Amino acid sequence: MTDTRVAGSILVIEDRVPHADAGAGDPRSLLLAAALRRVRPGYDLVWGAVSAQGADRYAPDLEGLGVEVVAGDVAALLRARVGEFRAVIVARPDNHARFRPLIDRTQPRAVRIYDAESLFHRRSLREARVRNDLGVEERAGTEIGAEAAAVLWADGVLLVAPDGIGFVHAIAPDLPVAVCAHAVDPPAVVPGFDERAGLVFFGGFLAGPGGPNEDAAVIASERIAPLVGEPLVVAGAAPTARVLDLAGPGTRVLGRVDDPVEFLAGFRVHLCPLRFGAGLKLRLLDAAAAGTPTVMTPCAAENLGLDPTLTELLVAEEPEAQAGLARALLDDPARWSVASDGLRTIVARAFSRGGFDAALAELLDRLGL
Repeated sequence: MTDTRVAGSILVIEDRVPHADAGAGDPRSLLLAAALRRVRPGYDLVWGAVSAQGADRYAPDLEGLGVEVVAGDVAALLRARVGEFRAVIVARPDNHARFRPLIDRTQPRAVRIYDAESLFHRRSLREARVRNDLGVEERAGTEIGAEAAAVLWADGVLLVAPDGIGFVHAIAPDLPVAVCAHAVDPPAVVPGFDERAGLVFFGGFLAGPGGPNEDAAVIASERIAPLVGEPLVVAGAAPTARVLDLAGPGTRVLGRVDDPVEFLAGFRVHLCPLRFGAGLKLRLLDAAAAGTPTVMTPCAAENLGLDPTLTELLVAEEPEAQAGLARALLDDPARWSVASDGLRTIVARAFSRGGFDAALAELLDRLGL
């Protein structure tokens, strides 16, 4: 039954207005806004973007949902609207640390929700091991403290993956938690094996130089594709200088693409040799919805819910083994179809809009919203 209560306003504080075509969690941020409108249509919804970057271009996507967008000065927004918000959702630990005192002072009665997304300290710990970098390890320690502080502050927590529940409940055992991962609408029909060709790496590069996607793109281009013996297309928003330098006889570098699912559906195999990261990698759901098998590391595969058959077909730690899996998928229609069909089944079962909405609504119910 649709909830039609009118009970005030909900404020979401995020890094920016969601750049839905840029990756980096932004598609999931837009999905959260749309889900809030669906499950709590009686509430006013305000999006407080810390940065005004891209607001002119992307704010209409939110405004079309009936969301008020305030970009570039969240502090001024909080001061101007003292006591107005029934709930405040704060995404990412740095935003919690920056705005917590002002939220507590200006919105003392608001229900406080921390949108943890992924656990950033886990990504840093993995990066520290990969790079053998003490500085990154020390950063991870700082991130653990920041994420724990946000959990202790919150009345409820949103996560993108269930592997974060243990961290939350180790700090606050009774805290309400909802896993609102992501949702993709898989096309009813996708191109078959014979209608596709080639290798692709897809991922946004907004994390900048040294980020996990840059690292993975370099491995895909320089170590995996040559062993497979196929040219590689690298696509994704904001490619770094290192990624652009990959362009050459064996690698073509593109920027952003308008429709990731449609784009990925043209390729036979997607590569994701991610060495460090955390949470759920949204681009893998785009590939799965497109019916495009992804050859990936165990780090990339976590939280996808792969069964043993799909794990055997798609997951390997080392680039040499990943190249072998990719070559087998490129050459064997039956093997490819098992992987393609299995991934599409996972998306339909576990990453639907209905499931996202239900998890979010249950959390809001528990919090009295």
